[in-house]
Amino acid sequence: MSGGSELRESFRQSRREMWVILAAWAFFLLWTGIACTILPPQELSNGTIPTVLGIPQWVVFAVVLPWIGALIFICWFALRFMKDTDLSSIEPAQPDGGESDS
Repeated sequence: MSGGSELRESFRQSRREMWVILAAWAFFLLWTGIACTILPPQELSNGTIPTVLGIPQWVVFAVVLPWIGALIFICWFALRFMKDTDLSSIEPAQPDGGESDS
């Protein structure tokens, strides 16, 4: 099989990409989960809710910031980390025992 080394390199790159994506997903999941636990909705003694730019403070730190962080990560990942591997030189696998169509 020609092109086996290209296929192995493609597999290694896709496995690296998978681990980076899973680590980022776990990080943002933990950030959101921990922040939602630590910063529950609260009301001040005068009956107002603490806000940042008109959004409840806990929503900003537990939801909005992780979303913005994930968006920045996705842009970096897609534009800088992901690599396209050239598979055009790899011959397609032939079916076992297949007969010719001609």
